[in-house]
Amino acid sequence: MTSDGWWVYRFDNANEGEIAIPCGNVTQWENLWIDNNGNGNVDPGENPSPLNMPQQEEFWGRNVDDNGTIWFARITGGIYNYPVQSINSFGIPVYSPTAAQVVAMPAPFTDLRRINYDAATDVMYLTGYTAALPNSNGDWGASGRVLARYNNWSTGNRTAAYVINIPYNTTTNISTTSFIVEKDYIFTVGYASKGKVTVFNASTGA
Repeated sequence: MTSDGWWVYRFDNANEGEIAIPCGNVTQWENLWIDNNGNGNVDPGENPSPLNMPQQEEFWGRNVDDNGTIWFARITGGIYNYPVQSINSFGIPVYSPTAAQVVAMPAPFTDLRRINYDAATDVMYLTGYTAALPNSNGDWGASGRVLARYNNWSTGNRTAAYVINIPYNTTTNISTTSFIVEKDYIFTVGYASKGKVTVFNASTGA
């Protein structure tokens, strides 16, 4: 919360023991820094480069998959992903700020809020709002009202295997704020919900 994006760390047991060494950063303003010389500092010539995404007031969908690919779900501007281009001599993943793969927002969404890509199974999970279930209250920070699963995402499938409603109630403050997929299950949690967690079957949506 209120953090400046993501930090990437590496370990050098021989020289630094168990101290984590910063080696990359993706800021909330879509700037990318990679530590090219391995010293853990932002040096001249390593100035953060802007990612080639259109500027938008705010967006909420961010995820890093098991392959290190960085994913962004824009509210209305589609889905961007930045794969690891290489691993440098210090063991640092190298990204290119101009090497995004971009796809349009899939149906039934009109507004994307969260993203979770499972690289092992090639399944994409997205949450947000639809024309039938919009963000009519201007709710800030919620994950949306529906969650959809897309199988075979990398091969171009954009037809949802299922679309389910997730907890959403701005009056009682149980709206879903985040979700995570762990093997057979999807776990959602809401803000001000006194720890309420809702569990779904990842395969069927039940």
